[in-house]
Amino acid sequence: MIPVPGEVAAGCGLAWKTAPEAREELASALAADGVPVEAMTVIELLEFR
Repeated sequence: MIPVPGEVAAGCGLAWKTAPEAREELASALAADGVPVEAMTVIELLEFR
């Protein structure tokens, strides 16, 4: 869980950070646990090193 990036609007203010290729696996796991999902959006985040 991470704070929602500025590019995304979510009522709860939380987001899940994972690799885009894990999207279906994440969606299935959340659905199996009864976790409601408002939307899934893939955005590119810049990493500072």
